[in-house]
Amino acid sequence: MGNSLCMFCLDSPKHVMVMRADGTLIKFTAGVHAKEVVGAHAGHIVVRCASDHPVIPNSAELDLAQLYFLMPEGSAGLTESFEEFRRVAESKGLVPARVRPRHEPEGTTINGQVIVGQFFLFEGSELRHSPWRPKLQTIPEVVPPSISQN
Repeated sequence: MGNSLCMFCLDSPKHVMVMRADGTLIKFTAGVHAKEVVGAHAGHIVVRCASDHPVIPNSAELDLAQLYFLMPEGSAGLTESFEEFRRVAESKGLVPARVRPRHEPEGTTINGQVIVGQFFLFEGSELRHSPWRPKLQTIPEVVPPSISQN
């Protein structure tokens, strides 16, 4: 599966978020274990969004900072099923879109931009002609009061 960042921002950080195959989200309170989720949905397993070993054991407690997928037991080991869940999560804005697929080597050019690691190197002309300009205001110089001599 590879390493990937999987952070998401939702309105309630006090819930564990589990996504079904149809894209609907199930909210659980903090401290829920995988066996409780699996018990409510027979024939499914809980899979972590971004991990090399994504299947969560039943005894594990689910973290608030992670997104989990509820997958049918037979399709949990298939990369295609996991990628389909990830695409649905990306389309809903739950996880950031991937910068480049894993099969593209570093230094690949996409739309005129070079990819190094997971970062784009923008062309120099794009940086020089940025539409953003700082709004600077002049600050009047304060003249110190003259010191009178006695």
